[in-house]
Amino acid sequence: MLGEIQAIVFPVFALIGVGYLFARFRQIDLDSITHLTVYVLSPCLVFSSLVRRQIIWAEVGAVAGGAAAVVAGCGLLAFILFGRSARRRSVYLPVMFMNSGNMGLPICLFAFGDFGLSRAVIYFVTVGIIHVSAGVAIASGDRSLHEVTRFPLIYAAILALVLNIFDISLPGFLSNPIRLLGDATIPLMLFSLGCQLRSVRISGLWAALAASVLRIGGGLAIALAYTALFGITGVERSVILLVSSMPAAVLNFMLARNYRLDTDFVSSVILISTIMSIFTIPAVLYLISVVT
Repeated sequence: MLGEIQAIVFPVFALIGVGYLFARFRQIDLDSITHLTVYVLSPCLVFSSLVRRQIIWAEVGAVAGGAAAVVAGCGLLAFILFGRSARRRSVYLPVMFMNSGNMGLPICLFAFGDFGLSRAVIYFVTVGIIHVSAGVAIASGDRSLHEVTRFPLIYAAILALVLNIFDISLPGFLSNPIRLLGDATIPLMLFSLGCQLRSVRISGLWAALAASVLRIGGGLAIALAYTALFGITGVERSVILLVSSMPAAVLNFMLARNYRLDTDFVSSVILISTIMSIFTIPAVLYLISVVT
């Protein structure tokens, strides 16, 4: 069992480490990589993952509902603990929004194969929609939903679901390049995450540590309660538990920087929770293997 968990976890952190070391010796344009990932590669991954699998709507609803429940529940926990803090808006983002992309997708791929990846993609898209709507509203104070319309993952997911429902297959000259671009997403995500972590500096250590515990431990606790309450089992349950306990997403730092929140604190939570995940991800994988 230990060897299987190491085989799942090691490749992920190895690629993060490669990005971290690369950034130590070479400068890299992370904005360009981020734009490439968000607007090209990730939509291709979402499309190719969803279009190739039979869609069972009960499973889609279970995973999407779990993602929404965890985000909302973690927001409530952050409000209870930090509601009176001057930096509360900076706390909500990293506690609510986990790294369901850079780390959630590859971990689920290695742990549960393509079937697990397709479920993790549903979780990823759901969190992404909430992130660019409610997350932007929290960061900016603007409650409009115009950012959602700029999020290409949504259109990729909708198109894939429509083609899947009507059993429409794309010709190879279209599907193959989309799949190849999608396959490049995960290693580039991990590499860029390592590069981004290189520039992080710790600020507000104890508050950041508390927020990191809420992000990982609170997310897992809510996921356990949600799956037990609705009787969710199998790969869907495993994906919900695993992705819900991921560290804070790097996108939180970008939102914090864009809307002039406490970027040092947000980046501290990202770094601390990512370091914590070196130990918590194997623990959650072991928990999943025991209870399933």
